Amino acid sequence: MSKGFPVFVDQIKDRLKFFRNFLWFSEKRLSRSVKNKIANFQDGDDLSFTCNVCGKSVSAPIGMISIRECRSCHECGSTQRMRMVVHLLSMGLYGKSMATGCFPATKKLGMGMSDTPSIAVRLGRKLNYTNTFYHREPRLDITNLEPGVFGPLDFLISSDVFEPVFSH
Repeated sequence: MSKGFPVFVDQIKDRLKFFRNFLWFSEKRLSRSVKNKIANFQDGDDLSFTCNVCGKSVSAPIGMISIRECRSCHECGSTQRMRMVVHLLSMGLYGKSMATGCFPATKKLGMGMSDTPSIAVRLGRKLNYTNTFYHREPRLDITNLEPGVFGPLDFLISSDVFEPVFSH
């Protein structure tokens, strides 16, 4: 627990529980939807889709798309997980799913925690966004937060699991 900020850490824990449950439900619902759409495909068939990271129309073998960490967009190298992060961010900020290039240029304030460059660069073009790192500047250590870091944020992106962080 962060020394001097127990209430703040408890608030973050509550937010993380909510978002963890929301993300789990969203990922399961999207996975079911994708599985239903690809049920009629044969192994080796290609599936065409619009990548919501780069906005390009691409196709990839169905086996490649179904693996969460496989880089299935040949344009930007995005994975299913990266596209899910963009989808959830888009839904949370704008209420609809869209590619990063279609995000309106706004002053929405957000941070990423070691986001991949393909996402970070694109979000930086449209939003007031800073990608942070644990090991270098701009630095964000979720276990030792400065007061007010989360106050004005519209969003915080992390693909990391937080259970080990708050287990102390």
